[in-house]
Amino acid sequence: MTEGDWNEQLAPQHVSCNTFRVMEGLFSYVEKHNRKACCVFDEFQEIATLSESKRIEGTLRSHIQMHKSISFVYVGSRRQLLMDMFGKNRPFYGSSRFMTLNSISSDDFVPYIVQKFSESGKTCSPDIALLIYDHVVGEMSGRSRSR
Repeated sequence: MTEGDWNEQLAPQHVSCNTFRVMEGLFSYVEKHNRKACCVFDEFQEIATLSESKRIEGTLRSHIQMHKSISFVYVGSRRQLLMDMFGKNRPFYGSSRFMTLNSISSDDFVPYIVQKFSESGKTCSPDIALLIYDHVVGEMSGRSRSR
């Protein structure tokens, strides 16, 4: 299989090939220019929700492992689903190191929100910033930190 034909092998009928074309371009550019790169897949675990996920994971892994000049970072908000993708009997098993990032505390984030509003010429009180923080934390975890 050549890099030029991996779009058709990876992409299910209902998924756009744009992502795969970008990957193909990255692989080609890095190789042609003898460069290094880092590719970050945000919400990577969403692949696992597709009906053809195993085929997509396997084909993606087979291409990724051939590119030693590119580092890959897999990020996701649904930790268990993401961890399952790297478990035994899955294509990405043993291919990565895990790193857990803890949530940013409201003590650190609320002043940041207030500051960013101020920098844009707008006002946001700490109480409103805390409501924003609580809403985002609630959306990410399925519940609010405080009500």
